[in-house]
Amino acid sequence: MFETLAYTATAGFGASFGRDLYKAAKKNPIVFGIIGALMLAFGWRNLFLGYGRSVAYFIFVTIIGSLLMILIGGALLGAAAVVCASIFAEHNTTALALTVVGALSSVSFLGIMWGRRDRRVRIRRLRVEANNIKFLRDSGFSESQFESDQMVDPSGHTLKLVEQTDNRLVFSVVGRRGLRAAIAMQDGEMISYSGVQKAA
Repeated sequence: MFETLAYTATAGFGASFGRDLYKAAKKNPIVFGIIGALMLAFGWRNLFLGYGRSVAYFIFVTIIGSLLMILIGGALLGAAAVVCASIFAEHNTTALALTVVGALSSVSFLGIMWGRRDRRVRIRRLRVEANNIKFLRDSGFSESQFESDQMVDPSGHTLKLVEQTDNRLVFSVVGRRGLRAAIAMQDGEMISYSGVQKAA
């Protein structure tokens, strides 16, 4: 199967591609169907996830990469659907057409729904990240000039993250034992800073 895929990938998308793909699918229709369905679904999903990326990433990965996955996945799934349909509905062109269209449409629909859901999640996550950066800057925090895992609070204390929960980030104060500081969060967004306090 790997040899067939390697050959048909370089043979172009003409008639030879279709014939070779159909012959290979006849030997392994289930395997081709699964691979094709996964590629088709992932292709549609990835087509919705270019938000917040660079222009180059959007063009080459989101657009070109996703369309290639959709085309190749659709070809694999379509070939497998034709083989399976021909076994149960030989010489019935209507049944063959309905099987191919149904398989491609169903998997594409699931991939699109998957992509739309993940796109909403990604947009919200990027919005939360932007709001948190704005909160830190507006509150007077700055990054440490010496350590990448430390930051400096508005009062000049150097903080290091030691604990993270759903509703707060807890920091130790570098060079000061028994002191802690915390940033309260709500649904992932930073909302307030406690200042440096004695640890309970």
